[in-house]
Amino acid sequence: KKTTTEKVKKETNKAEKEIEKKENKIKMHEKKIKTEKKKNLFKNSLENAINAINLVEPGIHKRLLEEYEY
Repeated sequence: KKTTTEKVKKETNKAEKEIEKKENKIKMHEKKIKTEKKKNLFKNSLENAINAINLVEPGIHKRLLEEYEY
C-alpha cells in the first residue's frame, strides 16, 4: 500500500512533467514567432529598398520580376 508521501511524490512528478511539456510548447511557439518577425522584417526591408530604387529607376520592380521568372 502506498503512503501519502509516495502518492504526493507521484502526483508531483506527473505535474512537473506536464509543466515541462507546456514549457516546451511555449518555447517552440516563441521560436515560430521570432522566425515570423524576422521574415516580416526582411520583407519590409526588401519592399522599402525596391520602392526606393523604383523612385530613381521607375519600373525596376517589374523588370526584376520578369528577369527572375526566366
